[in-house]
Amino acid sequence: MNCYKFLLSGILLIVGGAIAVIYSDKSRSEFRPDGNIAIKLSGGLLVMFGILLLLGSLIGMEYNCLPS
Repeated sequence: MNCYKFLLSGILLIVGGAIAVIYSDKSRSEFRPDGNIAIKLSGGLLVMFGILLLLGSLIGMEYNCLPS
């Protein structure tokens, strides 16, 4: 059951990071261009962490989520 929590949180992190990157273009980038870059960077980091969490939970599911 533990792996399903990690799987769900990995999917949510990927979706949240993708939404942050997509909607960063629609923010007020004329006033603070650095803020737009920071939003894209943090969104990209969320997506990368979500992919790592997703892969880790899928590998854990193959071993029946048992601690070694």
